[in-house]
Amino acid sequence: MNATPKKTVKAEAAGMAAKAEAAEVPANVESSVGTAAENVTERVVAFAGQSLDKAQETANKATEAAHENVQIFDATAGAMRSGLVELQLKAIEIAQVNTDSAFSFMRELLALRDPQAMVKANMEFASRQAAEVARQMREINEVAAKCARDTAKPAQDGLSRSFAELNKSFGG
Repeated sequence: MNATPKKTVKAEAAGMAAKAEAAEVPANVESSVGTAAENVTERVVAFAGQSLDKAQETANKATEAAHENVQIFDATAGAMRSGLVELQLKAIEIAQVNTDSAFSFMRELLALRDPQAMVKANMEFASRQAAEVARQMREINEVAAKCARDTAKPAQDGLSRSFAELNKSFGG
């Protein structure tokens, strides 16, 4: 008795397997599965293409920004270099004026014989030199301020362009 139920279960399983193998998948189901797979493939390819396009666009923008930064740096360095040269020339000019003035004063002192005249000449020289130093410091400050403005201008212009482009990209 025990053997019969086992054979029946085995026979039933074999029968079900045979029926499953003999069953055909309807054509419309096969067609829809194929179409769905093609749609998924097309979507994946389209998405990958869009992602690649976006990545290329981003890389191009990064390269362009790097070039702009190099140009800004070059312009800033050039302006700084020019300003420093101008500042150095001004310092040389001031040193020359002060040296000439000192030698002139020494010649004047050598020509004097009276101690009171020497004291008076010394006080006049000190007064002229104080006024001259004040004028020279104003000139140095003007050149230094111009150097700072000229050096900062390329960076300011670059930042202004960047913010304008950023604002434009956000629809502002």
